[in-house]
Amino acid sequence: SSGEQYGKYDEEEDGEDEEEEEDGEDEEEEEDGEDEEEEEDGEDEEDAEDAEEEEDGEEEEGGEDKEDEYEQQQQQTNNDDEQFDEIFMDVDEDQQQNLLHQFSIQYMKKAVDFYDAVNEKTGKKQHSWKSFQHHFHKVKNRSYIGRFRTYLENNGTKQQKLDEIDQYTYKKFEKARGDFLIVHDTDLKKWSLQKAREIHDTTFRASDNWVLNFKRRHTLCSRKITKLITKREVLDADTISNSANNFVSKVKKLLPHYRQSNVLNTDQSGLEIEMVGNRTLSFKGEKATFGKVRSVYNTSHSYTVQFIISLSGEPTGTCYLCLKEKDGHMSDNIKKNLFQAFNVTATCSKSGKLSSSLVKYWIQKVLKPAVGNEKVLLLLDTWGGQTDEQLYSKMKHLRLEIIPKKTTAMVQPLDITFNRQYKHLVRTVYDHVRLYDIDCNLSQRDNIIKLTSLCYNQMCSKKFTPMHQYSWYNGGYLSKSPGSFQNVEELCFRFQDYSCNKKQCNNIPLIQCSFCEKVLCFYHFFVLYHVH
Repeated sequence: SSGEQYGKYDEEEDGEDEEEEEDGEDEEEEEDGEDEEEEEDGEDEEDAEDAEEEEDGEEEEGGEDKEDEYEQQQQQTNNDDEQFDEIFMDVDEDQQQNLLHQFSIQYMKKAVDFYDAVNEKTGKKQHSWKSFQHHFHKVKNRSYIGRFRTYLENNGTKQQKLDEIDQYTYKKFEKARGDFLIVHDTDLKKWSLQKAREIHDTTFRASDNWVLNFKRRHTLCSRKITKLITKREVLDADTISNSANNFVSKVKKLLPHYRQSNVLNTDQSGLEIEMVGNRTLSFKGEKATFGKVRSVYNTSHSYTVQFIISLSGEPTGTCYLCLKEKDGHMSDNIKKNLFQAFNVTATCSKSGKLSSSLVKYWIQKVLKPAVGNEKVLLLLDTWGGQTDEQLYSKMKHLRLEIIPKKTTAMVQPLDITFNRQYKHLVRTVYDHVRLYDIDCNLSQRDNIIKLTSLCYNQMCSKKFTPMHQYSWYNGGYLSKSPGSFQNVEELCFRFQDYSCNKKQCNNIPLIQCSFCEKVLCFYHFFVLYHVH
C-alpha cells in the first residue's frame, strides 16, 4: 500500500544517512552551518562531495552512485505525493467540512508551506518527514498533505463562488423589494441556483439551511403587507420622495419663526367600533384560525378621532371624537346624558367620518381654545375638507402648510408613531375584555368616549414625550435625535405584577399607568376612570 511504501522509503533514507555520515565523519566536524534537518534531507551529500576532493577515485565513484540513488528515491517520493493529491482531488462538501472541523485553514496552510519549503542552497526539500511530524504531530501520514492542498485550492474557489451567489441573490432581492414586489424563500432559491449555473458551480444546492443563513446575514424576515400600491404609484416613487423632501425643507426654514409648542400637526384616524387584532397564538397545522368577537358588524364600521401634536413632543388640546350615529345626529336627551370626559370633544355623523362642517366645529371647539392668539404653524394632509383657508379666516396668526399627497407616511408626525401607538393601546383593552369575559360592551357610545379619554390621557404622559419628538425627528424636521424612549407596549404592558396594585384586589392586571406607574385591573382603570 501507499503507506507501506512511504514507510519503506523512510527506512532506506535513514540507512543512507548512516552510511554517508560514516564516510564523511571527518568532514562534518569541519563544517559550521549544517543543522540536523539538513543532514536528514540530503545535506550529507554535500559533505560527501567535499570528501570526494580528498579521497581516491573509488570513493568518488561510490558517492556519485549514492547521490543518483537518493535523487531517484526523492523523485519517487514526490511522484507519490502527486499521486496522493490526485486521489484526494475529488473531495465532496461533507469531507471538506469534516476536514475543516479537524484542522483550521491556518493550520493546513502552515503545514503545506512547511512541507513544501525548499533549501536555497541545494534546491531540494528543506525538511524531512520526521522533522515535519515533529512540528505538525496531528498529521499522521503524507496523504493529509494532498488533502490539505486540495482543500485550500478548492475552498478558495468555492468561497468566491458562494460570495458571487450571495451578492447576486441579494441584488435581485433588493431590486424586487425596491419595486414593492412580493418575495418568498422559493424566489431566493431560484435566484441563487440561477447564478450557480451561470458560474458553473455544480455543488451548490440552495438548501433550506442556506436560505436561513442568507436571511440572517442580510437581516431579512417575513412581514405582513400593510398597504397595497399600484404600478403607477411605484413609478411615481421618486417624484413622491422628492415632494416629501422639498416639503420638509420648506418647513424647516419656517421653524425659527415659531415656538416649538406652536408648530403643530393634526390628523384624523379611524378606529373600528370593536377593535380586534389579526394575530394570535394557536396550534401548528390547524386548518382555520378563528377569533371571537362580540359583533362582526362593529369590526367593519368605525368612528374617527383627531389629535394635535406639537414639535415639542406634547399632545395639544382635547381629542376630537366623531361617533357613528344611525341618523347622523344625537338627540338633546342623549347629549345631556353623555359621559363627560375632560379631554374629549365629542360629535357625530352618519358615517362616523368628518365633514367640512365638522372641521369648522373642530376649529371652534378644539384648535382655537388650544392655541388662542399665538402665532401658529399648522401642518395638514391634503384632505379637501380641512384645507380651505376660509375655514381658518378668524385665526389671523395661523399659517397652514399642506403635506403633499402620498407623503404622509414619511413626513406626517402623527402617522409615524402616535396614531399606531394609540390604536395599540385601545386594541389591548378590547382584547383583555374578550379574553377574560368581562361583562362590558366597549362598543357602546359612553364606553367609547370613556375609553378614548383614558387612552388619550395615557398618551399625554411626559414619559411619552421623547416618543412624540421622535415622530418629528424621523420625519426630518428635527436634526437632533430625542434619544431612547419607551413605547406603549414597553411602558404600559410589560409589567411583572400578577395582580392589581390596589389594596385587597386580586384581579388580573390590565395596564401599568404611564403617569403613576401603578399596575391596575380593568375595574380600577376603566370602571373607576383612572386619569391624571
